[in-house]
Amino acid sequence: WLKVKAEEGTNPRIIGPSDGLHHWVVIGNEDNLGVGFYYDHGAVLVQDPNPPILGEWEHYAVILDRVVGQASIYRDATLVSSGSFTDDLPLESWIFGHQGDVNNHGDSLNGLLDDIRIYNRLLEFADVVELAAIPEPSASIMLFLLIFQSLVQRPTKWRVVKKCVVNG
Repeated sequence: WLKVKAEEGTNPRIIGPSDGLHHWVVIGNEDNLGVGFYYDHGAVLVQDPNPPILGEWEHYAVILDRVVGQASIYRDATLVSSGSFTDDLPLESWIFGHQGDVNNHGDSLNGLLDDIRIYNRLLEFADVVELAAIPEPSASIMLFLLIFQSLVQRPTKWRVVKKCVVNG
Protein backbone atom coordinates (compact mmCIF):
# COMPACT_ATOMS: atom_id res chain seq x y z
CA TRP A 1 0.00 0.00 0.00
CA LEU A 2 1.15 3.51 -0.83
CA LYS A 3 -0.18 6.88 0.34
CA VAL A 4 1.63 9.85 -1.20
CA LYS A 5 1.30 12.94 0.97
CA ALA A 6 2.91 15.44 -1.43
CA GLU A 7 4.51 15.35 -4.86
CA GLU A 8 8.15 16.06 -4.08
CA GLY A 9 11.42 15.15 -5.77
CA THR A 10 12.22 14.09 -9.31
CA ASN A 11 11.77 10.33 -8.87
CA PRO A 12 10.92 9.53 -5.23
CA ARG A 13 12.10 6.07 -4.29
CA ILE A 14 9.82 3.26 -3.22
CA ILE A 15 12.55 0.59 -3.15
CA GLY A 16 16.08 0.47 -4.48
CA PRO A 17 19.58 -0.77 -3.78
CA SER A 18 21.87 1.15 -1.48
CA ASP A 19 24.37 1.98 -4.25
CA GLY A 20 22.13 4.84 -5.39
CA LEU A 21 23.02 4.06 -9.02
CA HIS A 22 20.04 1.85 -9.71
CA HIS A 23 16.66 3.42 -8.97
CA TRP A 24 14.36 0.42 -9.43
CA VAL A 25 10.85 1.18 -8.15
CA VAL A 26 10.10 4.90 -8.06
CA ILE A 27 7.31 7.41 -8.58
CA GLY A 28 7.97 9.11 -11.91
CA ASN A 29 7.32 12.74 -10.91
CA GLU A 30 9.87 13.90 -13.48
CA ASP A 31 7.58 12.86 -16.35
CA ASN A 32 4.24 13.09 -14.48
CA LEU A 33 4.07 9.28 -14.23
CA GLY A 34 3.13 6.90 -11.46
CA VAL A 35 4.81 3.95 -9.77
CA GLY A 36 7.14 1.83 -11.84
CA PHE A 37 10.64 0.85 -12.80
CA TYR A 38 13.22 3.42 -13.77
CA TYR A 39 16.85 2.71 -14.50
CA ASP A 40 19.62 3.51 -16.92
CA HIS A 41 18.79 7.24 -16.81
CA GLY A 42 15.28 6.75 -18.15
CA ALA A 43 16.21 4.47 -21.05
CA VAL A 44 13.73 1.89 -19.81
CA LEU A 45 10.44 2.86 -18.25
CA VAL A 46 7.71 0.47 -17.16
CA GLN A 47 5.50 2.83 -15.18
CA ASP A 48 1.90 3.58 -14.42
CA PRO A 49 0.97 6.40 -16.82
CA ASN A 50 -0.92 8.17 -14.01
CA PRO A 51 0.59 9.59 -10.81
CA PRO A 52 -0.67 8.35 -7.44
CA ILE A 53 -3.68 10.19 -6.01
CA LEU A 54 -2.39 12.45 -3.24
CA GLY A 55 -3.64 11.63 0.24
CA GLU A 56 -5.27 8.31 -0.71
CA TRP A 57 -4.16 4.75 -0.03
CA GLU A 58 -3.61 2.77 -3.24
CA HIS A 59 -2.52 -0.83 -3.61
CA TYR A 60 0.40 -1.57 -5.92
CA ALA A 61 1.79 -4.93 -7.00
CA VAL A 62 5.11 -4.78 -8.82
CA ILE A 63 6.12 -8.04 -10.51
CA LEU A 64 9.47 -8.74 -12.08
CA ASP A 65 10.02 -11.91 -14.09
CA ARG A 66 13.79 -12.00 -14.52
CA VAL A 67 13.68 -15.24 -16.53
CA VAL A 68 11.76 -13.71 -19.44
CA GLY A 69 12.74 -10.08 -18.71
CA GLN A 70 9.17 -8.86 -18.16
CA ALA A 71 7.96 -6.33 -15.57
CA SER A 72 4.33 -5.64 -14.65
CA ILE A 73 2.76 -2.92 -12.50
CA TYR A 74 -0.72 -3.38 -11.01
CA ARG A 75 -2.63 -0.54 -9.33
CA ASP A 76 -5.65 -1.60 -7.29
CA ALA A 77 -5.61 -4.98 -9.12
CA THR A 78 -5.60 -3.39 -12.60
CA LEU A 79 -2.62 -3.88 -14.91
CA VAL A 80 -1.40 -0.34 -15.67
CA SER A 81 1.96 -1.07 -17.32
CA SER A 82 4.13 -3.92 -18.53
CA GLY A 83 7.20 -4.24 -20.66
CA SER A 84 10.77 -5.41 -20.97
CA PHE A 85 13.14 -5.21 -18.05
CA THR A 86 16.76 -6.29 -18.32
CA ASP A 87 18.61 -4.60 -15.45
CA ASP A 88 20.74 -6.86 -13.28
CA LEU A 89 19.74 -7.38 -9.68
CA PRO A 90 22.35 -5.61 -7.55
CA LEU A 91 23.69 -7.90 -4.85
CA GLU A 92 23.68 -5.44 -1.98
CA SER A 93 21.47 -3.97 0.72
CA TRP A 94 18.19 -2.40 -0.36
CA ILE A 95 16.32 0.61 1.05
CA PHE A 96 12.61 1.53 1.19
CA GLY A 97 11.25 5.07 0.79
CA HIS A 98 14.67 6.71 0.48
CA GLN A 99 17.46 6.89 -2.01
CA GLY A 100 20.63 4.83 -1.54
CA ASP A 101 22.55 7.55 0.33
CA VAL A 102 20.69 7.70 3.66
CA ASN A 103 22.29 11.10 4.40
CA ASN A 104 20.83 12.66 1.23
CA HIS A 105 17.08 13.19 1.48
CA GLY A 106 16.49 14.28 -2.12
CA ASP A 107 14.02 12.01 -3.90
CA SER A 108 12.81 10.52 -0.64
CA LEU A 109 9.19 9.46 -0.51
CA ASN A 110 6.87 11.99 1.12
CA GLY A 111 4.26 9.49 2.08
CA LEU A 112 3.50 6.22 3.76
CA LEU A 113 4.08 2.56 2.89
CA ASP A 114 2.25 -0.33 4.48
CA ASP A 115 2.20 -4.11 4.14
CA ILE A 116 5.29 -4.46 1.96
CA ARG A 117 5.72 -8.04 0.78
CA ILE A 118 8.53 -9.61 -1.20
CA TYR A 119 7.98 -13.04 -2.69
CA ASN A 120 10.48 -15.53 -4.06
CA ARG A 121 7.96 -16.56 -6.73
CA LEU A 122 5.96 -14.81 -9.42
CA LEU A 123 2.49 -13.70 -8.40
CA GLU A 124 -0.45 -14.78 -10.50
CA PHE A 125 -3.26 -12.35 -11.30
CA ALA A 126 -5.46 -14.08 -8.67
CA ASP A 127 -2.75 -13.30 -6.06
CA VAL A 128 -2.77 -9.63 -7.05
CA VAL A 129 -6.58 -9.46 -6.77
CA GLU A 130 -6.45 -11.13 -3.34
CA LEU A 131 -3.79 -8.74 -2.07
CA ALA A 132 -5.65 -5.67 -3.35
CA ALA A 133 -8.77 -6.85 -1.50
CA ILE A 134 -7.04 -6.49 1.87
CA PRO A 135 -8.57 -3.42 3.53
CA GLU A 136 -6.52 -0.25 3.21
CA PRO A 137 -4.62 0.93 6.28
CA SER A 138 -6.73 3.09 8.57
CA ALA A 139 -4.23 4.45 11.09
CA SER A 140 -1.16 6.61 10.84
CA ILE A 141 1.71 4.31 9.87
CA MET A 142 5.31 4.57 10.98
CA LEU A 143 7.67 3.79 8.14
CA PHE A 144 10.61 1.69 9.11
CA LEU A 145 13.56 2.33 6.83
CA LEU A 146 14.36 -1.31 6.18
CA ILE A 147 17.34 -2.75 4.48
CA PHE A 148 17.53 -6.35 3.41
CA GLN A 149 20.58 -8.20 2.29
CA SER A 150 19.58 -9.23 -1.22
CA LEU A 151 16.59 -10.38 -3.20
CA VAL A 152 18.70 -13.24 -4.52
CA GLN A 153 19.31 -14.56 -1.02
CA ARG A 154 16.44 -15.54 1.21
CA PRO A 155 14.45 -12.32 1.82
CA THR A 156 14.05 -13.16 5.50
CA LYS A 157 17.22 -11.33 6.50
CA TRP A 158 15.72 -7.97 7.44
CA ARG A 159 17.34 -5.43 9.65
CA VAL A 160 15.80 -2.19 10.87
CA VAL A 161 18.30 0.57 10.18
CA LYS A 162 16.39 3.66 11.19
CA LYS A 163 12.89 4.23 12.47
CA CYS A 164 11.31 7.38 11.05
CA VAL A 165 8.15 9.01 9.82
CA VAL A 166 8.77 10.08 6.22
CA ASN A 167 8.19 13.85 6.06
CA GLY A 168 5.46 13.28 8.60
